[in-house]
Order: sequence, then structure tokens, then C-alpha cells
Amino acid sequence: MKLLSDREVKIKEGVENAEKAEKALDEADDKRKEIVSEAHKEAETIAQNANAYADEKLAQKAKEAEAKAETIIKNAETRGEEIKEQIQKDSEAEIAKLAVLAAEKVLKEKA
Repeated sequence: MKLLSDREVKIKEGVENAEKAEKALDEADDKRKEIVSEAHKEAETIAQNANAYADEKLAQKAKEAEAKAETIIKNAETRGEEIKEQIQKDSEAEIAKLAVLAAEKVLKEKA
């Protein structure tokens, strides 16, 4: 019975870890939005006070910020998916073990 309880705890932990991964992905998306928002604010200020050279630099910085934000999001999404897949595999393995244990218990009780 303790083994089943331990397995339940592991499964719950796996689900909690999946939820944490999803939360981390959402936080990364919020961070990307913040970075993009800040980049746009910086771009507006520079555009108002700059000449043609400053406008050129502005476009370059905006592209770099967008690329950095996209890289962060892609990395976070990839890591989130990896964590989610691993947790799902772990959970499936735990469920399979629990099923075997339950079947063994039933067979022993009938024997």
C-alpha cells in the first residue's frame, strides 16, 4: 500500500512539474512582451530626437531586441516542451507500474 502511495506522490509531483513548466513558459512570454514593449518605447524616443544616422541605429537595435526576445521565447518553449514530455513519460511509466502492482495484488488476493 505504501508503494502505491509513493507512486501517487510521484505522479502528483509529475503533474505539478508540468504545471510549473507551463507557468515558466507563460512567464517567458510575459518577459518577451516586456522586452518588446521596452524596445518600442526606446525606438519612439530615439526616432523623435534622431537624425537619419540615429534612425538607422534604431532599426538595428529594434531588430536585435526582437531577435533576442524571439530567441528567449523559443528556448523557453523548447525547454518547456522537453520538461512536459519528460514529465508525461515519467507519469506514464508510473501509471504502468501502478497498474502492474494493482494486478499483482489482485492476483495474490485471489490465490
